[in-house]
Amino acid sequence: MAGFPPDPRARPVPASAFRLVVFAFDGTLTAVPAIRRQASDAAGAVMARLAAGPGGTDHRYAAVVAGEHEIRLIPVGTPVPWDLRAAGPGRPDPDGVTVALAGLAAEFLATVPAGLPGSVDVLALVAPGGRPECPDDLRIGLTAAEPGDDLAECWWTGLAGLRAGRRRIELLG
Repeated sequence: MAGFPPDPRARPVPASAFRLVVFAFDGTLTAVPAIRRQASDAAGAVMARLAAGPGGTDHRYAAVVAGEHEIRLIPVGTPVPWDLRAAGPGRPDPDGVTVALAGLAAEFLATVPAGLPGSVDVLALVAPGGRPECPDDLRIGLTAAEPGDDLAECWWTGLAGLRAGRRRIELLG
């Protein structure tokens, strides 16, 4: 019942997977307060849905806010709400975003405990026609949405598709 301390005899539930969800934001878009609020709300909605589902405790969250001359990382474990203001003026450098995502994914995947499947899902807010590149690794997936889309629904649907494909590969492999 809510409000009571956990049963001290209860054993912790072991993780079934080790998953990182990275939200990648185009800082030019998040400079607009309405879009920043929409992106923040959508990220919170996705995190809440994941937490409420099976394996909800298996997830970690981080974010990247990209500007022209700076890419700001919001590291794993940073409490929400996140500061999604632009990292700097101007269009983000796509190569810088790719390098940031690759570094974050590699660092996370190196910490996956032996015997557990690990994955990184990138949920991006991009300008029309934009799309960050992700490393060529089956454990890393990307779903992109644009302003005007229902971000939470686009990201959730894309995430479900990425995970279904990954499960098929895990079952075959």
